[in-house]
Amino acid sequence: MTVVELTKADKEAILSSLLADNFLDEWRFVESFIRSKVNQKKWGIRKIKDGLFRHRIAPEMIERGLAGIDKSQYRDNLHHLLAMKQNTSSDTGAWIRYLAQKGYEYDEILEAIEG
Repeated sequence: MTVVELTKADKEAILSSLLADNFLDEWRFVESFIRSKVNQKKWGIRKIKDGLFRHRIAPEMIERGLAGIDKSQYRDNLHHLLAMKQNTSSDTGAWIRYLAQKGYEYDEILEAIEG
């Protein structure tokens, strides 16, 4: 196997090409990240924000992405997770801790429990 060293100019040309073809697009990443965490992992907004922050995404872009979350799907996810936890425990504190760990806000959790 031969290792080829790229010059700085070659690296910059490759990077420019990837950016021009939208292979490296921060906004596309934000949308995909949020969509996958809401739909597959059922994460709450707090955990999604933290994940995007760890990827060094600008706070303005994070807020813009979070504004696009389907509120109905988000609420359904919260209720689904709550119902699952209620089936395994009767401890309200355990429900709150579990949902907080999934990234849901305390007010959202209480509203789901009372609701």
